[in-house]
Amino acid sequence: MKNYTKGLPAPIAQLYPHAVDLLGPSAYRDWKPTKPPWTVCFQNSYLGNSWRANTLAAWNQMVAEYKKAGLVARSFVTNSNLVTATAISQFNDMITADHCSAILTIPNGTSALDSVIKRAYDAGIPVVVDQGPQTTPYGENYDENFYEIGMQYLNFYAQKLHGQVNLLDVIGIPGETLSVDYQTALAAFLKTHKNFHVVGTVTGQVTDSIAKQQVLQFLSTHPGRIDAVYQEGGMASGILQAFLQEHRPIPAMGDVGAGGFLAVWHELLQKGQHPNFIGLAEPPRASMREAFRVMIMILEGKHPKNITIYFTPPRITSANLNKWWNRSLTVSSTNYPEPPGILPMKDLYPYFTNPGPTVPYDGKGRGISG
Repeated sequence: MKNYTKGLPAPIAQLYPHAVDLLGPSAYRDWKPTKPPWTVCFQNSYLGNSWRANTLAAWNQMVAEYKKAGLVARSFVTNSNLVTATAISQFNDMITADHCSAILTIPNGTSALDSVIKRAYDAGIPVVVDQGPQTTPYGENYDENFYEIGMQYLNFYAQKLHGQVNLLDVIGIPGETLSVDYQTALAAFLKTHKNFHVVGTVTGQVTDSIAKQQVLQFLSTHPGRIDAVYQEGGMASGILQAFLQEHRPIPAMGDVGAGGFLAVWHELLQKGQHPNFIGLAEPPRASMREAFRVMIMILEGKHPKNITIYFTPPRITSANLNKWWNRSLTVSSTNYPEPPGILPMKDLYPYFTNPGPTVPYDGKGRGISG
């Protein structure tokens, strides 16, 4: 759709080229406010890794803050464990039984929930989709452009590695939106970088322990050189453990800022080594707080301009690693360090026609979670 970046500042509009998410005017651009106290609902599709556990913890923290302020009366949380029929049933319950004021979802798949999201919209219930947008225009997507993130990883490898490059592809959750985006980026990259060769593909379910086991199995039968690993999400710590256990050279790798990965990175730097690592952080707690704020802003009657709100992931390099690393981190750490202020609420303002802090205000122009 033309003019999908109309009204967005240039630095934000630049996030949208090569977008694979649905674009166009938001269905909530004229949404009427809902009077508090609200019933807020979280439909989660998976809880089997530390990233998802951290998002749930952040949800509970935000709910507690808003309950204390008298703005949230109830909260309902479900987990479909990647079963689409269960997710649809949970959505229907949130609409008809729980009487949710708004629903936030981290879904699986790209279109399976489209009809039930439309049903929520028709019932006057806004739906915010965090990190896994659907193909319906009736949800408000809060997302990263995973195609562009994948390309940033791959272009980093191209800058650092020369000659023939053997690459191992570690898929996250097959069919999930971000996995489709990552794989689309890889396919496009390989067309223009003939010196890169995918020597194998394994599935890690975005879970360190699973990724480690899958990579170990691959390494045991593939003694050849692996120069880089392309992985979707927070699996780098498990992948690195596999390489270290097999005493294989450490490959170039990108990650989302998981604690175990940062611990290995820091240790290698302390030893005088300079691994070809890059981080494009997807901090789960900060991401959930932002998505929660988008939900609250819509309930307040603030109007997003676009169906999709893209945010820019903070970049982690060897130069700024100590901003993210701390002494508590080990190779087995499952937490995600999140320096304060990495996704400030004011960064959401350009995406709305009538932005402002979320209620209640503290007398200094800041909202409860700003």
